[in-house]
Amino acid sequence: MELLSLDEEKLLVWFGCENVEFTKKRLKMVGLFATDEDFRKLIFGLLRKLNTEEYASIYTAMFYDICAENDAREAARDQYLAVLSDTTGYEAEYLLHI
Repeated sequence: MELLSLDEEKLLVWFGCENVEFTKKRLKMVGLFATDEDFRKLIFGLLRKLNTEEYASIYTAMFYDICAENDAREAARDQYLAVLSDTTGYEAEYLLHI
């Protein structure tokens, strides 16, 4: 079983839910409306992975793990930017709004 790339994990965070069938339908809709060919390839590549039995059987647990990792990544980023803002003063304040 292939690991998901960070971009594929982001797609699942943005468009996924705990139900694999609903996620696949949503990703198909996004893929059909996508205008960028690379983005479309990324979406349909993820759909091919989700259609395999390996991913379908563990999807719910994998989805919650990916969401937890994403939340931890965002919390670490916010903590880093807060420390950076405290040490550099007002110069880095704009980074908190990115």
